[in-house]
This record gives sequence, structure tokens and C-alpha cells, in this order.
Amino acid sequence: MLCGCSMLSLFYVLLFGNIIHHASSSLDLYISREEMNRTLGVLADIKYVEDGKYDKPTAAYPYRVSDQIDTITFSWVSHAQVHYTMDIISNDPLVLPIANLRREGYVPTKLQEFTIEYRCSGHRSGQSMVELTFNFTIKTGGDFIEEIPVKLKQEKICAFRDARKGPAGVIAPPAESSFSVETVFRVIIIIAVIFLLIIAVGLLFYLKRSPKKGQTNNSHNGGIEDPPVSHFTRRMPMSFRSASRHLSRPFLTSTPAPKGGDSDAPCSSGTSGISSANSMFEYKERPVNMQKALQKLHVVRDEIRLLPSTDIQGNFGEIRMAMMRELDENPMPFTNKRYTGDGDVDEIEDEIGHQTMVLCKLFRRAVPSSILNRYLTDALMFYDLAGHPNLIKPCCLAYDETGAETTLPIVCYRHKGFGVLKHFLRGCKEKGALRAHELLTMCIDLSAAVHYLHRNHLVHRDIATRNCLVSEPQPGRLWVQLCDPSLSSDLYPNHYETLPENDPELRPIRWLAPESIKHRTYTSASDIWSLTTTLWEIWSVGEDPFPEVPLEDLHYSLTERCLIPPQPPNCPDAMQAILITGWQVDPKARPSAAVLHKNLENFSVYLKKYI
Repeated sequence: MLCGCSMLSLFYVLLFGNIIHHASSSLDLYISREEMNRTLGVLADIKYVEDGKYDKPTAAYPYRVSDQIDTITFSWVSHAQVHYTMDIISNDPLVLPIANLRREGYVPTKLQEFTIEYRCSGHRSGQSMVELTFNFTIKTGGDFIEEIPVKLKQEKICAFRDARKGPAGVIAPPAESSFSVETVFRVIIIIAVIFLLIIAVGLLFYLKRSPKKGQTNNSHNGGIEDPPVSHFTRRMPMSFRSASRHLSRPFLTSTPAPKGGDSDAPCSSGTSGISSANSMFEYKERPVNMQKALQKLHVVRDEIRLLPSTDIQGNFGEIRMAMMRELDENPMPFTNKRYTGDGDVDEIEDEIGHQTMVLCKLFRRAVPSSILNRYLTDALMFYDLAGHPNLIKPCCLAYDETGAETTLPIVCYRHKGFGVLKHFLRGCKEKGALRAHELLTMCIDLSAAVHYLHRNHLVHRDIATRNCLVSEPQPGRLWVQLCDPSLSSDLYPNHYETLPENDPELRPIRWLAPESIKHRTYTSASDIWSLTTTLWEIWSVGEDPFPEVPLEDLHYSLTERCLIPPQPPNCPDAMQAILITGWQVDPKARPSAAVLHKNLENFSVYLKKYI
């Protein structure tokens, strides 16, 4: 009898052990042979978990992801009930890892794939370590639970993304020409000879038809002819020509300066020969229901995961990138079911969301409440306005309410790009990475945003590159979005100055229109002046206007001498002519945002014919 009991006990032990082994051996996690060949050029698969056994030495070796590869696809399957939790982090904000996988769920019972995407910021080159961690929990029956922690490392290589280059930073090779150098040289010589012959024939024809000596041409007063118009000006659109005569003047005057007079003539309200159908309107503060806005945009701070590095620091806050968790609208087919633990499968709502990249404005605890309220009011300036592709507004305000105390809100904007435009331009200036058509595209984007605001009778009052964000949604296409004034007002303190003339308020003096400086009047026309100065910032690739003018001379120079920034070195004359129209002393003489936007689009069409 004792022997029989021993045999029965041994049978149960073996049976139970077999169940445990079967459960733990049902999990596989690996990178397939095809994926290894695509990413590393190796015809082999790499198995991190096979039959429930975690290969720790293999997982400890970082999987190298080159700058040409953006995604890695993993394969996994389990033939038993295996619950998992997942997390993925990067040790450097240079790389943003994104998984198309829920952070918690059950391993599929049929072979499935999931993908990890590695997004490089593109502002510098380097390598970053990414850690993908899993914690697998296997129920083997009864109360027995087996846990398998898995940590996988990937080393992502990033290349600097020049706007003129491809993703790897390599300039695309020029197309092969069907002509040899010798053939091209011969064609040039032939064209030059033909051109000289045409000039000679035209000169002979002109000499034969010219009046004899002593005769006068009665078609011109006093025999004085108009000076010849340059070839470039003749080819410019009509809307550009009227302002081109002012290009050589450092200051604007209402009438031509007398011969030998001072070019620093006082400002007046003349139109300088430029007019536009401009329905000007004044700034009116929009009432913002702060309580309603905070409730509508509120998310808990746990939904925001800040990246470790700080992009820009200011007096009262800083700009940082972060990941925000959002609810999935279209769940993956194998993640909308889960086991309840009693053998049944229940349909559940999607609880775990995907992540999106956001740019965050954080405030320090020492910020005065009056300044914080002003920042929040500015941040919510157009939060309830209908969306526009070139206008960015807060997507959420992250804060926690713990009893009577509320944490300082984090203002978040959806953004997957290079951050603040001013910061981006200065970085590109050092590398010479931007071309004329890219600068013009950014100008068109910005003017479209201002046009949209003015259509809704909104005056911005602080248009500048520091309040814009830039991204690259597709290679070679930079995309600019105008933000509210709260974004960077404390990040560039030298841009906000007080005038000595009993003016204690900090204002962006170098970007303001003369009437805004003198009388504190803000209109759609003063927005056009600031927009024009911002377009100049773009063409000067991040320069500040009037850096050589000291503060004590600033008021007189801008309001009495009508000082305007000089033409940037690489700015075409036609573009400078457009800028001149926006710097007219008379506000009514400045073009509307719609006209300015149309002029920029027309110049873009013209520029594409020659570049």
C-alpha cells in the first residue's frame, strides 16, 4: 500500500512538472531570418526567448540599428495564457522609440509581429541605447505563477538630417548628363557667337534709325529719357516693382529725399507709393474661460513622460520634449481580448493607448502667480479656434489635483520636429544647410497662419521666429507653425526690453511697428510689420534685428528715423521688395495678410522657374 501511494505521488509530481514545463515552453520571442537580413544583412534569426527559456547572453548584446533603418520587427507567439507588461526607454533624446504595441496585454496565441520605430531628432548625429523590457507572467494552473523578465537592447545610429540632404545626410548624386564637357563647351561658344551677332545687327539698326545730330526727340520732356530698367526688375511681377526703388535706402521716407539731403529723414505717414486694400482692425482681448479651458484640456501628469534633456531654458520655465499616452482609436486585432483567469475570454474596451510626441512648456515653482496667469491666458489665446495646418495650439494641460493643492500645469503641443524655429535657424546658419526655396516655403507657411488669424479678427501682437515651431513631415519639406505668445517670451529675455522713456513694460521692441512703440496700438497692420520682420529673420537665418543699435537709441531710431533691417546677403531683390511693402510707415499702406501671402506665393512660382 505504501508503495502504491509513493508511485501515485510520483505520478502527480511528474504530471505537474510536465504542465509547468509545457506552459513555460510555450513562449517564443525572436527576430526572424528575413528581418535580420533586411536590417543587418545576416541570413539567420535571433531568438531571445525560445520554448519559454530566456537567452540572457544573446539579449545582453545590443542589436545595432543603422542610420538607414528606422524600424525593427519582432515576432512572438504563445500557446498558453501569457500576460505581459512592456516598457521602452532611450538614454538620449536624440532617439524617440515608439512601439505599435500596448504596454500591457496577452501574448497572441497565433504567430504575430510588432514593430519598434526609432525616430531620430535629426539635429545632430550620434548613437543612443534603447532598452525594450518585458515582464511575462505565466499561469500554470492553480496559484502557481512563473515570471520571465526580458530586457532587449538596441543601439540606434542617427545621422544629422540636413534639409538639403537625404535621411542619411548624403547629398544625392547629380543625374548623369548625356553631354560631355567638350560638347557643352562648344554649345556655349556657339550661343555666345550668335548672341554677339544679334547685338551687332541690333546696334546697326539702331544707329540707322537714330535722329541726326542737332535733332531732338519731342516725345520726352527736355530730351531726358527714363533710365533703363534692369533685366531682373522687368521680369518681376507688377506688385514687386513699385517697392524696388527703395531697396538701396536704409530708412523709409514718405517722399524722395532732396538731392544731397539726409537719408535719415523723419518718419511721416506717407504711403511711399504703395497701397493695398487693407481692412485694418484693432486688437481686442478675447475673453478666455480659464476654468472651462483647464477642464477641457486637462490630463493627469502621469500621461506625460518627459525626456531627460532640456531644449531651451528661460527665466520662469523651460522647453522639453515628452511622450504623451493617448487612447487608441483603432486597436490592433490581437489586443482587444484578454483572459479573465477563469478560462473565459471577455471583450474589453481599449485601455492602453499609443504614444505621441509633444513639446512641453514647464514652469518653475518660483514663478509669480500673476506671470503664470498671463502665460496661461496667452497660451489659451486661440485654443478654441478651428484648426489650421500652420497654427499650433495646446493639445493638453497636464497637472494633478491633490486635495486643495494643484501642481503647476505643463502646456503641451503636438510636435514631432526640430522645436523652436529661432533655435533651428541659428543651428542651420552654422552649417549653411538651408536653400532659398526652403526659406521661402517657411515664409509662406507663416504668412498663411497670420492670414488665418486675421480672417478670424485675431491680432497676435508677438509674431517672431521664437514663437514658431518647425518640423519636417517629409524629406526636404520644412513646415512652420505659428504658436501663441507664451511659448518663448521668457526663453529669449534679450528680445524683450524696456524703453527709457518711462516705459517699464517688457516688450519685443525690435519687432514692433512704430505706432505700437509710440502709442501702444496693436492692429492687424502692426501684425504685418512684425510678420515682415519675422520673414527677415528667416531670410537672415536666425539673426536678430538691429543688434548694433543700443537700447538708448532704439526708440528714436525706430519711430523717428524709421530704421528697417538691411537686406540679408542671400535675399533676392524681389523678396526684399515684398519686405519693403510690410515696413511702410503708414499702417494703412501696408498690405493685408492675404495680399502678402499671395505675393509670397507668386514669388515662389517665379523663383521655381530659375532655381
